[in-house]
Amino acid sequence: MDPDKAALDDLIRQKRIDEIYSLKRSVEQLEEDIARGLASRRLGGDPRTAYLLMVQSFVRALEPILAPDETDYSPRWTDTPLGQYELPDGNVRRVVGLQQFLGLELSEEVTWTETERPFKSALKEEIKKSQTVKPPRRIAENAFRAANIALRERGIEIDTEDTTINAEQASKDGGIGV
Repeated sequence: MDPDKAALDDLIRQKRIDEIYSLKRSVEQLEEDIARGLASRRLGGDPRTAYLLMVQSFVRALEPILAPDETDYSPRWTDTPLGQYELPDGNVRRVVGLQQFLGLELSEEVTWTETERPFKSALKEEIKKSQTVKPPRRIAENAFRAANIALRERGIEIDTEDTTINAEQASKDGGIGV
């Protein structure tokens, strides 16, 4: 192999590893801030949305490792149930697999029609209602957990306290490829 290409591959691989460490640490820090009630002040917004976005960024960074192509992907990429939640129209939104989690909207407007009778002798009226729904935080928590399990299944253990990674984990065979 060309030494320049090998050096470039190593540089790209190390950059990807650094990004994954950084994103995982950011998710863990946000979890701690939420638990201590500090996230709203620090973020100036909704902690649930920030957490969902942060976990989606982490999972997106893992995509080349967990699903490099259609034939070589972690079962957690498409098959692991991450949770479900009820919508105000009576439907249930199920999130299965990290791939579907990446496509999860931060919020969605749900519209439905209800039949009401304002008082007993009145005719029934159809009333349109709508509500904005955000996925519960537990969906993102489960996705974060599933992503870390999938990494371990690929032989990669990310300890944010120890930023060293052994040569086997950094090799193409170990899963962190270019």
